Amino acid sequence: MSCLMILIDGVQDISYEVLGGKTPLEAGKGEAYLRLEAESARALLKTTPPGWEPDTLNCTLTLFGFTPDMLPSGRTCIEAQAEGVPVEKDDLVMRCNFVRIAEDGTLEEPCCTPPDEIADALMAEVIKRHGTPLKRIGGYKCIQSFRESKKWMEGLRTFPPHNYQNKPLKDLLPYGNELGESLAKTMLELYEVYKPYTVFNWGHSIYEELPSFTQLTGMKGAIVNKTLVLEGVAKVMEMACPHVPGATGETDTNLKGKASAVLELLKDGYFVVLHVGGADEATHRQDPKEKAWFISRVDEELLAPIIEGVPDGCKIMLTSDHEAYCSHAGHTDLPVEALLWEKGKVHRGDLGLIEGTQAIPLLCGGNW
Repeated sequence: MSCLMILIDGVQDISYEVLGGKTPLEAGKGEAYLRLEAESARALLKTTPPGWEPDTLNCTLTLFGFTPDMLPSGRTCIEAQAEGVPVEKDDLVMRCNFVRIAEDGTLEEPCCTPPDEIADALMAEVIKRHGTPLKRIGGYKCIQSFRESKKWMEGLRTFPPHNYQNKPLKDLLPYGNELGESLAKTMLELYEVYKPYTVFNWGHSIYEELPSFTQLTGMKGAIVNKTLVLEGVAKVMEMACPHVPGATGETDTNLKGKASAVLELLKDGYFVVLHVGGADEATHRQDPKEKAWFISRVDEELLAPIIEGVPDGCKIMLTSDHEAYCSHAGHTDLPVEALLWEKGKVHRGDLGLIEGTQAIPLLCGGNW
């Protein structure tokens, strides 16, 4: 039996006037999604453990079966390993993003790509002030490594910027110990020099071991994705993660290539996780029209070839890691809807609210 979990990152949202009072999903879904809805059982999955941030790492690992005591301290160490950044057991690793601040001092753009000369100057200042390696891994993303600084994990508090758009910068500064105070000082001082841009530290984490996917589930696993933290998860959990030419993790990604990669992995007997990140990126840009357009691409270029190409008996769970609202550019910790579909059969049950840790047993073993 082949099994596939499809995670359309942040696909569930609220309605918007610009979409005629529809949600992006309602505006964007087409024939493939409608077929899945008509032939699937439904469930609501609790993907965010109490007290944890509703982010891709925590929510996806919960869907893999991780209980709260198994979750890593943060995502950045895993991202670093995906990028080949050396991480020692006594290191502390953080994200260092570029952000844009409004004239009133609020966080205007939490995922901002400044002009190259500004980005280069900000990076040089961070390296000079903290004496730490800093690697740029995307338009607005950097990874900052603090050697032999594991001790600063205790008490340090940071805020994921994409969840706090339009909030005062002064309320989002790292705090809790000397490292937090030093980072906060750098963020404020660089803002005074490079207005409206500055750096934003968050996502502190340390090196931690994760079980392999096979140890956790008894199956060999694979991830098709181009989201850095899940590429890191694939590496540390010993999951196949094929390169898909043109895959970007954005709304311009190669969806047909991802569909082809999924079908090949299913032939080879993998439990396959397909993660699609574009809808969440459009959310962070607060663009419901782009989000709806991308969902229409997912329907036509990804879902349609997959449901036609999988063999009879293949089971698919179509869901998300978390909700994400364009209205405030961030995630929510509300349960997400899951569709449970089997090729060649029709299921229409309502399974109610289910713990996210049971998603894989539900998909692989349930009769719905």
